[in-house]
Amino acid sequence: MASKEQSTDTDELAEFREQWRAEIKEKTLADTHTDHLPQAEELYWMGVAAEENKDMSAAILYYRQAIQLVPDIERRATKKERDKDREKEEEEEQEEDEESKDLSVISHSLSTLSIDDVTCCHNDSPTTVTHISALPVEIIRYILLLIVINDLDLRSLEQFGMVCKRFYLFSREQLIWRKACVKLWGSGHSMLATPTSNWRHIFITQPHVHFNGVYISRSLYVRTGERSLDRLYKPFHTVVYYRYIRFFTDGSVLYMTSPDSPSMVVNKLNKINEVGGALLSGYYTQSNDTISIVVKRYDPSHEQSPRSYKRRGTPINAPTSHQRFHMELVLKNSCRKLSSALKWKKFTCHNIQNSTGRIQTSEYHIDHNYTPFYFSRVKSYSIINR
Repeated sequence: MASKEQSTDTDELAEFREQWRAEIKEKTLADTHTDHLPQAEELYWMGVAAEENKDMSAAILYYRQAIQLVPDIERRATKKERDKDREKEEEEEQEEDEESKDLSVISHSLSTLSIDDVTCCHNDSPTTVTHISALPVEIIRYILLLIVINDLDLRSLEQFGMVCKRFYLFSREQLIWRKACVKLWGSGHSMLATPTSNWRHIFITQPHVHFNGVYISRSLYVRTGERSLDRLYKPFHTVVYYRYIRFFTDGSVLYMTSPDSPSMVVNKLNKINEVGGALLSGYYTQSNDTISIVVKRYDPSHEQSPRSYKRRGTPINAPTSHQRFHMELVLKNSCRKLSSALKWKKFTCHNIQNSTGRIQTSEYHIDHNYTPFYFSRVKSYSIINR
């Protein structure tokens, strides 16, 4: 009986010793990893940089050296990077809160002033032309209403308000912002029937399309190539193309699909250019946050010339049908920018026979190839740059 109890005590002592040795070993390894952590992190990020530069052999070498120093270096490095990003976001939010408080104080102090209470800016250098500060209040207000509101370029109005206190008060006049709301949504809109004292807030916060830029959608797909002569190699090609939408204040819209980059296309999205080919024109309407677009495919090669008629008056090259595309998109916010994204909701094509008027409708399935549109401002579209 005594020998049995002694054997049990020996087993417990051996188990305790093994557990104690394992804990010591883990602590030693942890201390070792901590000592080599800066060097492992440096090697890990060097591997990331090499992988981004498509140097896979160097990336594998750096990763291997980092793992030999600290086996879980990827988890530690990414966690440290996330912590840095979180701290940076918190600092930015705190700075934005402080700036918003300062701006609210300044805005409140300026709101108590009137245009007649403050002086206007003046020209430092001598000039022979009349400076804008010499114009009467009515003329400046008329210029803002005539130029800014016609194209709804309210960004230019905001820049105008940054010149001096008096111009700031001009840019905050409720008459101008109410005219902008009427221009955008129409005088019969239910939202405009509600009395308010801040038309600028309504214009900025309510969903609407932007006119001083282009909405761009980038899509890509993989296409298989032809197999090589030795039948051992078959390439795959990544095809990238773009969809462009530009809205105008008169209700018209231009739509284009092209493989060309935005820098090559934005100058083509203008009414003075000839519509045809990939450039389609049409109109749009807005209902709450839904934008409905109708564009027609127009082919200038089918234009009827004076000599393109037979004896009986039948045109020789007359088109037999035309296509009309109907799109429905939903306005969304993105990256803290209001109404800067358009997401697909519906896309249909109507093939209309000119002779019989018969309409054949095809509805496209909205999948991952129909990526959202994101707004990009184009400086040449602004009134200031015209």
